[in-house]
Amino acid sequence: MDLPGGAPLSCRVLRPLALVAASLTACAPGPVPVTPPTAEPAGAQLCAALHARLPQKVGDLGRRRTEPSSTRTAAWGKPPVVLRCGVAPPEGYRPDVASVTEVDGVGWFQHIAGATIEWIVVDRPVHVELAVPRTYDGQGAFLADLSAAINATLPKRSPS
Repeated sequence: MDLPGGAPLSCRVLRPLALVAASLTACAPGPVPVTPPTAEPAGAQLCAALHARLPQKVGDLGRRRTEPSSTRTAAWGKPPVVLRCGVAPPEGYRPDVASVTEVDGVGWFQHIAGATIEWIVVDRPVHVELAVPRTYDGQGAFLADLSAAINATLPKRSPS
């Protein structure tokens, strides 16, 4: 349908919509590059079960895609808070002397790595790492938001 003396209506409507779509795409954060850890088959199955139960938000940070896509990785926010499932035991961790923070029944070991604080679950059959930029305050909320998914999918055991 055309309007008298003007461009076809479809051009008048589509052109502004295309500009809005392009500007929204430019503002959306892209995928987060994350190297998935290699896990043995049993660990991979547990990580896939955990991935399916992860929340869409931690704190007030929305979920983001990871690249490459993997059931062993997840990310939220910008700068990203990154989860990796099936990681090696944390550097400097010894179960007999380590201090573990328990949040909603999940044991987390804290490792400070430069500008990032790594929280590693140590009381489950696979280690889960949450790397949080130091710029975020109140990191306990992130751990609490993930605890329900961890409790539902990864059976508890003695810290290792």
